[in-house]
Amino acid sequence: MNHILKSTFLLGSLLLVPSVYSQGFSVGIAAGTAESPYKDYDEGGFVFPNISYEDDLFYIRGMSAGLKAYSDDKNQLAITVSYDPFSFDPDKTDDQKLRRLDKRDATLMAGFQLTHNENWGSVKAGISGDTLNNSNGMKGDLAYLYRFAASKAWTLTPMLGAEWNSKKTNSYYYGIASTEALRSGLSTYNTSDSWQPYLALSTRYAINKKWDTSLSAKIISLSDEIKNSPMVDQSDIGQFSISLSYHF
Repeated sequence: MNHILKSTFLLGSLLLVPSVYSQGFSVGIAAGTAESPYKDYDEGGFVFPNISYEDDLFYIRGMSAGLKAYSDDKNQLAITVSYDPFSFDPDKTDDQKLRRLDKRDATLMAGFQLTHNENWGSVKAGISGDTLNNSNGMKGDLAYLYRFAASKAWTLTPMLGAEWNSKKTNSYYYGIASTEALRSGLSTYNTSDSWQPYLALSTRYAINKKWDTSLSAKIISLSDEIKNSPMVDQSDIGQFSISLSYHF
């Protein structure tokens, strides 16, 4: 079940990069993969339905939903709720020491997102907090993106941004408590908050008025706070997806 939810969330966070969202309802299919920062972790790919809905007041984008509390020609403030599938399951790693650690669960996040649009591009800023008392932490995101219209049918959207994790978030997902250290043989590890810069690129091609296809890629550079964790063996992680959608 968590794999299904994780796949859907990736569609929301990776496929829906463009700064302009189409009004209405669409369904389709997507496939992709996402790297895990954890050592010897079973990542796997996914194939899953791609569903989205957008109107003037409300949206659903994968496993994210938002209520547009304020909107004008250039600005939009949304109250957001999203499923964050990031987790650690000791049974999914081949590292024998990591297999002795506690499980880190996925969670439901709630917060706000502000978008400002200009001719030179769009700036997005968001903040959200854990609502299920797993980490009791917060996450943020700040990004700039520009949507190029290569033709009437083809658009290209590069994005430059950074993700923020609070100390509680990093401690929960990457820290190692003294009890875990004794059990696993790993060193205890305490963290602070951190920023992770990223680059993303999304392209969309409208086959006709009803059908379109999208391809998206994202690479995240992990901060020292994350890289230095005994649980981690990556310096950066990548995500990739491709989709085909039908618009009603």
